Amino acid sequence: MKLSKPIDKVHTPAAIKRWLNTANPGDVAEYHRGATLWHDGPGLGASLVRPPDGSTREIRTPTANVASTAYEIGAVTLFQRHNGPYDFSYLMQARNPKKGKR
Repeated sequence: MKLSKPIDKVHTPAAIKRWLNTANPGDVAEYHRGATLWHDGPGLGASLVRPPDGSTREIRTPTANVASTAYEIGAVTLFQRHNGPYDFSYLMQARNPKKGKR
């Protein structure tokens, strides 16, 4: 998918919720950037990452939780872009912003 519009950065749950309330269909936002170990949800929405302390436990990012919920209610389409080795942008594209309002 070629993106012609600028990508908004929404790296906190609050920023995602604000974006959902103002996004127009087709708008794209990055909700996480970095390497993940695996995905456990439809549309790559529930990214799991290694904690910064280097432990072996895995945690679900708060932004992934909000993005996954937005996907589940039909407000966004989720996808990823490979930027380089171990560097991915996790993106969401607005479908109908009214569906994301709570």
